Amino acid sequence: AGVGLLVHRRLGLHRLKVLRPDDEMLFENERFLLAELQLRGGFRITVGAVYLHHSTGVAGPNLDLLSLIGSAVKHVGSPFVLAGDWNVTPDELQSSEVLQSNSTIC
Repeated sequence: AGVGLLVHRRLGLHRLKVLRPDDEMLFENERFLLAELQLRGGFRITVGAVYLHHSTGVAGPNLDLLSLIGSAVKHVGSPFVLAGDWNVTPDELQSSEVLQSNSTIC
């Protein structure tokens, strides 16, 4: 398992900060990665990649991972985009308790 992020230079990137465990929370994990992009004009956005475990649905380690990601993006406070290999159907994700209890990820 592993994740990565690519940023095209035409995006107008001024600064990129990978959010690491030495920040106040544990933001780095082999199954997700978050980075804060600061674009020209001062616009900030957090982008992330996620790779959920297969065949477990939104339970166990996937539930824990989604809860951790939800806490992380709340802490950062900027708009965010999270993409990746979810390994769950949209219906499973939509009906999960993570989206019910964590409006950040909705």
